Amino acid sequence: MKKIFAGLFLLFIFVLKSYAQPVGDILKDSVQFDCRQVEITGEAIGGVIHSGDGWWVNILDHDAAIGLFCYERNFFDSIERFGGYNSYGDIVRAEGVFYANCREHGETDIHITRLTVIKPGVVRQHAVDKKNIQTGTVMLAIFFIAVFIYWKNYNTIHAIKPIKSYAAGNRKAKKRI
Repeated sequence: MKKIFAGLFLLFIFVLKSYAQPVGDILKDSVQFDCRQVEITGEAIGGVIHSGDGWWVNILDHDAAIGLFCYERNFFDSIERFGGYNSYGDIVRAEGVFYANCREHGETDIHITRLTVIKPGVVRQHAVDKKNIQTGTVMLAIFFIAVFIYWKNYNTIHAIKPIKSYAAGNRKAKKRI
């Protein structure tokens, strides 16, 4: 009977441990998760950043992002694509210790012990609206027409006008001594 309970207990712990918590929930209840082992899943964004004693990667979940820290660069070698304007990053699962206010770095982070890529990233397609192309073309044409008209009339706009002189011979000019 004890073996059955021990087996169920270990199975329960294994199932509970393999559950990935949303980053937003971890950040909301940071006191509860502080200095505890966590597992998160999210999109790798930006790139690998070197900072003094280690390496960083940011992970974006549905509503929040968090930095993953590791002393060794090779932990992040499995990430091939990072999210940005032109691509969706690899979806990764990370395990490590969460720190609400890390004594070492002074910010909220996760010191990872394991990282696996669940789903590779893909190139993001951006649709171009035909109305935007047409509007841009018309505006460019109007700009060139305005520049041409200005250039054609430059001499009449900036004509050199004679300056009235109060030199000798001008009766209105008065000499002051």
